[in-house]
Amino acid sequence: MAMRGCARGMGAEAGRADLARALLDVLEDPTAVRSTVAVTG
Repeated sequence: MAMRGCARGMGAEAGRADLARALLDVLEDPTAVRSTVAVTG
């Protein structure tokens, strides 16, 4: 997965934090799924 390589490059913890933030955004506002996917790749 491309995300794994990216997370390794900038630090696995930072990668997990970004993913967790994206998931929280989706949970708070399900209609934002498309924009979240566009931002994260």
